Amino acid sequence: MSKLYLMRHGETYFNIWHKMQGWCDSPLTPNGINQAKAAREYFLNNHIKFDKAYCSTSERASDTLEIVTDKQMAYQRLKGLKEEYFGSFEGQDERLNPQVPYNAFFSMVVKTKKTCKSVYLIQFQVLWLKPNPMRKFLPSHMLEPALIS
Repeated sequence: MSKLYLMRHGETYFNIWHKMQGWCDSPLTPNGINQAKAAREYFLNNHIKFDKAYCSTSERASDTLEIVTDKQMAYQRLKGLKEEYFGSFEGQDERLNPQVPYNAFFSMVVKTKKTCKSVYLIQFQVLWLKPNPMRKFLPSHMLEPALIS
């Protein structure tokens, strides 16, 4: 039986500074590094080992993956797992997001997120349908921790 482990990257400086980050990148904070180390301990304590590992091309995702695997595992960076692009809003203050209710802006975001989710779904299907049962690990930005059996 195959298992797929999904994990969000560790906290970044843009997260604590409330900056929008999609394709732009920000390094992990000391707390983000500790979050990744805690995930590594969880996997070690529960005897969970990975056969394959993948992440987006974002440094925050690959840094998290390298900490979790203690740099002891080769992995593949995939553009298909990359965060959505916010254009000129990249790196800008989150206060520029529209106030709730989002009205017309909300329908545009929903369309964008559906597109983004469908890209993730296609990428997951490509990974998941590879032959042989195995455990796969994917830290990314838009994913909450989850286990799919």
